[in-house]
Amino acid sequence: MDTISAPTDTISGISELQQIDRLAAMFPEAYASQAKLRTLQRRVKAWRAERVKELILGGLRKSAAISAEA
Repeated sequence: MDTISAPTDTISGISELQQIDRLAAMFPEAYASQAKLRTLQRRVKAWRAERVKELILGGLRKSAAISAEA
């Protein structure tokens, strides 16, 4: 998972199928078949949900901190 999560920022604009192809090229013994595509799709979905949550809650926390200071 570390290998997948590390470059996700740079490859978030491409599809999961393209990502699995890229991983298969980097690590053929681990990603030789497309069988792990669904797992990767679930992980990307969870990663994206976390990113959205960070963006929304991060903005709310900043605005709350600014309101508390004023």
